[in-house]
Amino acid sequence: HPEKGRRMNVILIYVDAVSRRGFFRLMPETMKLLESIQQDPSQNAEVFQFFRYQAVAPNTPNNSRGLLMGDTHINLEKEVLWDVAKRNGYATMVTDNTCREWSMQYLRKPMPADHNLNTPYCLEEYSGEHNVPGEIHRGPSSVFRRCLHNMEVHQIGFTYGKLFLNAYSNASVGWNVPRFEFLKFSEGHEVTSAVPRLMDHDTAEFIHSLDLDNTLVALFSDHGLHMGIRMAFQSGETENKLPGMWMILPKWWLNAHPGRREALIHNEQALFTGVSFYHAIVQVLSDEPSSSSSGDDEQSLFISIPYNVTCKTMGVPSKACQCK
Repeated sequence: HPEKGRRMNVILIYVDAVSRRGFFRLMPETMKLLESIQQDPSQNAEVFQFFRYQAVAPNTPNNSRGLLMGDTHINLEKEVLWDVAKRNGYATMVTDNTCREWSMQYLRKPMPADHNLNTPYCLEEYSGEHNVPGEIHRGPSSVFRRCLHNMEVHQIGFTYGKLFLNAYSNASVGWNVPRFEFLKFSEGHEVTSAVPRLMDHDTAEFIHSLDLDNTLVALFSDHGLHMGIRMAFQSGETENKLPGMWMILPKWWLNAHPGRREALIHNEQALFTGVSFYHAIVQVLSDEPSSSSSGDDEQSLFISIPYNVTCKTMGVPSKACQCK
């Protein structure tokens, strides 16, 4: 295929603690944009949404490991996605709007990306003097609007992301380095389940600004909200187990890799965890075919996952399983 070997950018937008239903409730403008991209035949990209993407635990550690290193338990032999990207010639950027070594805490891996944005979120005016975890009046778990130097903190991440994309592209001289961008937001990690509304417009605007003919975009969470009054009800427990995930892919790339479009459509209704997402992104970054010698691609979203897969066969504890 003439497009084989063409490298596209990879942008991962990770909004902590938002269920699939929560994205529709809290970020309607973003959801409307994704729907419009899918419904418009003139668009150069297609959107896939995954209805049975399953969390493996009620909180971040195991879920984030599956998404970012392909193993829900600590496994130092596994490569984190930004390391895979660097190894394959991508310029890399990681941002996390919490004041902590998030990667070391959960993955036991450093974040040696080419560009990291974390230190502004340690300023006292945002995180407080002592940066107390779970503080509801300021910082990454605040129930109030989160601002820093007259900008909402999510806007800082998106602005940095745009600067990064532009810095590695100069069309006038034909210089265009493939870029990997990981944007992590903690706006969903608060008890009211309202703060993500404040980033809806800017998330939609950021996605709209991207060159979707040359970019994979994934919008996803690790689990649904796991705090506050909602968890006192069955609906809250259900949402906690079913985080949201959408993937935008260029049509040329789907055409250049026969079978992957069909597998993604099939997997919209398949039961899977973040491990399948990880292996799919690794295949993109490595430009691997759907039959690599490692066998890991068998867990990838680019392979049709049997509908008879169960939580037990995926290693999801019974108490965390929604689709029994």
